[in-house]
Amino acid sequence: MPQEGYGTVSENYYVKQLEQLVGGIVADVVWDEEEEDGVFGVETYFGLEIVMPDGKRMIVWFYQDDEGNGPGSFEIQEAGWVASP
Repeated sequence: MPQEGYGTVSENYYVKQLEQLVGGIVADVVWDEEEEDGVFGVETYFGLEIVMPDGKRMIVWFYQDDEGNGPGSFEIQEAGWVASP
């Protein structure tokens, strides 16, 4: 885990976002198709469903265009809960 003040402000932001997934298990690959003018599949977004130890489900969405401009980005989204075994 990086120390406070490590790296750039942007790097610290991404590290803090990702740290909330520590201890989780990748449960599934997910995707979502964007609709434009009634047509689905204009853009397709991919992500990973993560199940946390307390049962909370999270989704990490990956964003980057096919040209590979820049390092890309991601978003973490809460996705509900999984019942305890």
